[in-house]
Amino acid sequence: MTGKNKKLILKLFIVGGSSNSEKAIENLNKNLTQNNLTDYELSIIDVQESPELAISYHIIVLPTLIKTNPFPIKIIVGDMSKVELTSLMDAEA
Repeated sequence: MTGKNKKLILKLFIVGGSSNSEKAIENLNKNLTQNNLTDYELSIIDVQESPELAISYHIIVLPTLIKTNPFPIKIIVGDMSKVELTSLMDAEA
């Protein structure tokens, strides 16, 4: 990984306590733990509580994960069961 700021910044957009949202949170946290990632910031955003954020990020499908750092920005949709966080950290990908 290259660049000055290597911290992984993730935003997970969900809707309330839906089963898909709960599964996405569970899968993402499990993946962070299994990959021993400690230098990250995870924001979980409920679009019912913060619809303006969903609009500003052009979210139309939930759950949606947006990786904003390191660059490039990546977007993943679904329950996060097949997310490879190590590949998200690759700044060159």
